[in-house]
Amino acid sequence: MGAENHIQGTGLKADATDKEIGEAYDSAVEDAAYELGHGGYTGSIAESQGLCIRRDLVFTKDDDIDIDEFADKWGPTVAIVIDGHIAFAGIYSS
Repeated sequence: MGAENHIQGTGLKADATDKEIGEAYDSAVEDAAYELGHGGYTGSIAESQGLCIRRDLVFTKDDDIDIDEFADKWGPTVAIVIDGHIAFAGIYSS
């Protein structure tokens, strides 16, 4: 099976609490599962294996972000900072 690299914004500023980031993650997973189904292999955050918050990974929207450097297909979604906001990045089975 394949995999999809994906980055999605959360609307949260970089100073959001871990709890707020966790709640945003749970909501993103639920939304993706609802929209794309529960059968697996959607290539979306619905296939995520948990969340890892990495405030040390800071990028701008103009950066060429190589998700493969910090995420794994079978690993968690990684919360990163892009232009002062939290975004979720991951490699999801498809």
